[in-house]
Amino acid sequence: MRASLILSCDGRVDEGFRFCSGVNNVLLNFENIQHTPNYRSLIEYLDINSKLFEGSCFSINIISNTLHKIFELGYLNEKAYNLAIQFFQFHKRCGLCLKIEPVE
Repeated sequence: MRASLILSCDGRVDEGFRFCSGVNNVLLNFENIQHTPNYRSLIEYLDINSKLFEGSCFSINIISNTLHKIFELGYLNEKAYNLAIQFFQFHKRCGLCLKIEPVE
C-alpha cells in the first residue's frame, strides 16, 4: 500500500499567542512494512478499531490505544514509541489527529 500513517496536530493559538503552528509526523510507511508478519493484524486493527480507512481520527483515547498497538506489534521501537508519546502529551491541547495519507 502506498500510504503513510501520520500523527499530527492542528496547531494552537490562544488570544493571538501561537503555541504551535501544526506538525505532521510520519509514524509508518505501509509500503516498507507490507511483507512483515504482523502487517495484516495492523491493517485490521487500523480498520476495525481505529477506523482510519474511513477518515482521520481525532479521539485522544483511540490515538493513544493505536500508538500502543503499533508498538506492541513491533512497528515502533521503544525510542520511537517514547517520542510519539511525548509528542502526544505535548500536543494533545493542539488537536491531535491520526490519519492515513497516500504517498505520491
